[in-house]
Order: sequence, then structure tokens, then C-alpha cells
Amino acid sequence: MMRQVASPKSTGGGGYQFEDKVLAWWCLHMLAGRSPLDAKLGPPTKIQLQARPDGWLLDDMVVEFSSPAGTVRAAVSVKSDRVVKRTGAPADFVEDCWNLHLSPGATGFNCARDFLVLASGSLEVTVRDAVDAALALATAEQAQLDTRIPIASWTNDNVRSFVLSFACPNGLVSDGATHSIGALLSAVRIQDFDFERIDSSDEGRAQARELSSIVPT
Repeated sequence: MMRQVASPKSTGGGGYQFEDKVLAWWCLHMLAGRSPLDAKLGPPTKIQLQARPDGWLLDDMVVEFSSPAGTVRAAVSVKSDRVVKRTGAPADFVEDCWNLHLSPGATGFNCARDFLVLASGSLEVTVRDAVDAALALATAEQAQLDTRIPIASWTNDNVRSFVLSFACPNGLVSDGATHSIGALLSAVRIQDFDFERIDSSDEGRAQARELSSIVPT
């Protein structure tokens, strides 16, 4: 049987190029003394790559912050494709998030303190809006999210689909942690980048930030 022609992205290492640019974006924040997640965290103090041997299931990057409340970690999974859809987040990302939450092991992951980050290709506008609304609800309404999300009048279908895509997969064993979607989702952050566009605005902003950090004004 004739082998299928591979895509230029797969033969040209497109996924790795995207991952390198995401890493560079986080490193620029570290060099510029800025936070890539939450201003209260301050800049990253350490970035570890390929951390699966240490138990991190989201292992492309594990980033540490020295916040006023203590050390905070962000476990980052990088996917170059537009993996968050109208139907919600990708199942493998959700399962890895739940496994880290329910059985953190040596990582000591704590969803009340640490972060679960998915860095992906740029999202559709309606999907980005739903993600932002869902994560805002998870932060503001964490305790009530699980019971209120099925109520039709409480939010729209796009937000509801994203939230429900984070329901705990069947069969996962807990070490005592809660199975609340609200508790897990409050730790989730979705970052999307247009690095694969030939006229990438995210890359342009990153280059401008790099210049501003090394050239006196």
C-alpha cells in the first residue's frame, strides 16, 4: 500500500516550532519582570521543560512563581492546533488535569494554589469568549458552578459546553480531593497564539516586547 504524503507541518517540525515560540513568550515575561498569567504572581522564577519524569502530566513546561503567598507552579501543555472547540476542551488535557488534581503524588499539585495551562493555536472568537466567561464563572462561582451550570437560564450553551467538558472522567481514583468541576476549572488557564500565521500579531508583539526590554527608552 502506498504511504500517504505527510503534511508540511509534520515533516517541517511545525509543532516543535510552535512550542519553541510559546517557551520564548514565557521567557520574555521572565526577562521583562512580568507575569504571563496573573499580575499578582509576579514574573516566573524558574521554567522546567519536559517534566514528566517528575510526575507532571502536563509536562511541556512547569513554571514556578515566587508569589507573596509562596511558591506557585503552572503546568503547561502546548498544542499547536486549535484544540479547544465549541464542544469544549480536548479530552486528553482534561484527563491529565484531573489525574494531577486527584493524585498529585510527588508534584504536590494543589488546584487551590497552582495552575493548569493549555497553550494552543488561536481560537475562534466565539470559543475564546466562551472560555473567558467559563473561567470567570469558575473563579467567582466555584462552589456553585457544578449545581448551577445545568440551569438553562444561568449561562449560554457555549459556556455550558466548555464547563461540562471538564467533568471528571469515569474511573479516576481520588486521594481525597474533591471531584468538583468548579474546584478544578478555577485552576485552568487557556492561552491561544497565532504563531502559525505568516503575519502573526502575537509574534510581532513578542518581538516588540523583547526590544523594549533590552533597549533603553
